[in-house]
This record gives sequence, C-alpha cells and structure tokens, in this order.
Amino acid sequence: MNDRMTRSQRLEAQNVAEREIMRFADDRVLWFKHVLGIDIDPIQAVKMDLMDEHQFTVDYSCRRTRKTSAKELYNLFKLATEPDHELNIVAPRVDQAKDNIKYHLDGIRNSPILSAYIDYENGRRQIGQQNYRFANRSAARAFGIMSKLDGLNTTIADVEEADDLPDDRLWNIYMPTLGGTEQLFAKNRENKHPPVARFTGVLKGNELLAKLTRNPKFHLLPIVDVHLGLEMGLLARDWYDLQKQEMPRDDYLRQLCCVITESRNFIWERYIRAAMKRGGIMQGLEPTVIDPLGHFEPLGVDSVVCFGWDAGGHGESDHASRYALEVVEHFRGKTYWRYGRE
Repeated sequence: MNDRMTRSQRLEAQNVAEREIMRFADDRVLWFKHVLGIDIDPIQAVKMDLMDEHQFTVDYSCRRTRKTSAKELYNLFKLATEPDHELNIVAPRVDQAKDNIKYHLDGIRNSPILSAYIDYENGRRQIGQQNYRFANRSAARAFGIMSKLDGLNTTIADVEEADDLPDDRLWNIYMPTLGGTEQLFAKNRENKHPPVARFTGVLKGNELLAKLTRNPKFHLLPIVDVHLGLEMGLLARDWYDLQKQEMPRDDYLRQLCCVITESRNFIWERYIRAAMKRGGIMQGLEPTVIDPLGHFEPLGVDSVVCFGWDAGGHGESDHASRYALEVVEHFRGKTYWRYGRE
C-alpha cells in the first residue's frame, strides 16, 4: 500500500480489507486460501480446530512437521478477525521469537488484504521486524525470555522452545501478564478475551512440556512423530534415516519419536538442561560447536592444545559408559575446556 495515501484513502482501504478479512471468518480453510493464498494441510486444520476448543494447548511434535507454522497462522487469523488482542511471543532468545513472528510478517507482506489492514500512527505504518498492529487494534510482539516483560497486557501467550526456558522467568514474570480480563483502551469491552496460552517445543529432558501434558488444564494437540511425518511427506526419508543412526538414542526418542523419556547418565540430563538455561540464557552465553575441518584460533602463541580419549567403561549395553573425545587448552597456568563429543 502506498504510504503517500491520504488519511481518508487509508481508512477506505482498511474498510475494504476488513470486509475481505471477515468474508470467510467462519471457514478457516477458505480464509487462508482467500487472504493468504495458501492451503493448510489436514493436521494443521485439526490442530486449529482443537485450539478453538481449548484455551491452553501443548504441542511437542517432531521437528519440521509444521507445528510452529500451525500455531502462528492460527494466531494471525485470530488477530486479523478479532479486535483488541495482544499476542506476545516469547522464546529463549529474541532471534528465536523473531523467527516465529516472521510467519506473521511474511503472510502480511504477501497478502494485499492484510497489508492494507495494517494500522497507522502519526503517519507511520505500525509494522517492524518484531511487531505489528492491525487496524482493529490487535497487535503482536516478539521477546526473548530475558527481555523486559513487566507491564505487558497479554491476551494470547505464545511460548516457543518451552523446554529451554528458565522456569522462574516463565512462570513468575511472563505468564502473570496473561491474567487481565480487559484492556484499558479497548473499544469493544463487551468482547472480553479469555486468557489463551500456546506452548510448543521439542522434548529435551527438562520435563516442562511433560509436566504440562499431565496438567488437566492443558490439552495435548495431536502429535506428529517422525514416522507419521514421513508418511505425510513432510520429512525427507534419507535424512531422517541418517539421523536415526547418528543421534543419541534418548534424543532420537524424545525429539523425533516424541516419547517422554529421561536420560540419566552420570550427570542427569535435567540438570544439564537447567545449567544451560541459567548459564546460557541468563548470562548471554551460547554453546559453540567446533568444526573439525575448520580453523582453530589458540589463546596465545605458547598455548598447548591437548586431545583426550575417555574410555571410561566397557560393555555393549545401553547402560554402559560411552567413549568420548575431549579437547582442552593449557594457557598461562590455566586449563580451558574447548570441545567434547560423546
């Protein structure tokens, strides 16, 4: 839409866009075809119908089976067709939340109807890399879990990569923003929005998603594991055959087969995940994987790099210790752990 249009022309375009948005508001499949020009697959349609029926949902389907796209397209539909929503997407890091809101932004930019429906304030379109607002005052924003979340008035809580989120920040800071019953400047006060929460992620042994499935308030959406994803043509069979050979057994069961199991090695997986969340997210650290064929920069000219082979136990059973490669660097009287591969 041309930013040089007059205010009256913008209002007329928004009215036309709203009429087209509401034309198929009672038939979501036709709505996506008409407004976005896309076809949603049957499992996405089923998940959206269940999200209509349940306020709080959990989905830990296999990676690349379109669980996030189903959730975000559903949220985009709700914001476009219902006024005064505030969708706040939260993820371990801002970049991950921006990946989620990108589904919305791509849909808006590729749809002349939704593009014309973007709100204006002081002559500026209300759309950016991390937020947007429609003419019906429904808005969406993306945050990292360590962002400033106080003061939000959330009507739809969108939680991504739930098993990687620190529990204290999630339940003590973010989720309480969902409890309001009305918004201060909402024009349609008779249409109060009940609190809605959508949790997605993959099982990583931290137990948050597993705990939510045992909570009667949360409804588990249909799980698409790697086998169903292959049968539906959503996944490349050759690649996932390789994943089955290369991934650790527990990770393959959790992340691809969607089986709730816990890895209890010498250091339990749950404590490793907790340490990664507190040290990585709260301190701004990120894990680094060294490329065996890449170039390694030593700490100094007099540093010594040592490779160690840990053959801690013997046996062929699943309970026997596994071999591991470890790389450390000695520099100025200190030892730095560089890399480890089980």
